[in-house]
Amino acid sequence: MWVLVKSYPASKLSNLKVRGGKGERGLREVIEALRVYTERHYKRMEELIDESYLVEYTLREMDGLALLDDDEEVNKSDLNSEQDTIMV
Repeated sequence: MWVLVKSYPASKLSNLKVRGGKGERGLREVIEALRVYTERHYKRMEELIDESYLVEYTLREMDGLALLDDDEEVNKSDLNSEQDTIMV
């Protein structure tokens, strides 16, 4: 939007008409459509960022489980198929 406003004089933008399926639309309708479009995609971007935090948290927790001390490591050959396995 900034590039458009800086590139064209206000008189040209104020006379803007866009032809579409429902006839011509003026600058106000075009800007409103761009605002709605931008808000929708900005919200989607925020949701993706939130989801990325969940993935990051999960991976960090999984790394913590993989870093067991030598004292806590369990030898798989010592496990009996009848024993319960406890996952932390």
